[in-house]
Amino acid sequence: MGEAAQPRPLSLEAYLEWEAQSPERHELVEGHGIHTEGQVFLPCVDAPLDLHALYEDVELERA
Repeated sequence: MGEAAQPRPLSLEAYLEWEAQSPERHELVEGHGIHTEGQVFLPCVDAPLDLHALYEDVELERA
């Protein structure tokens, strides 16, 4: 038996667009009185983020 295919990671932009189109998720959070302004909730297994893409072509300085 083969392994189950893993979902392809989303870019941060794609995740934020996906999150913005999910009003029921926002209602669930707001219904619990959680202040969410200015925060990004990282997705669960449903939408893994490709965090390496955020730093693509970024040169890091060494201390």
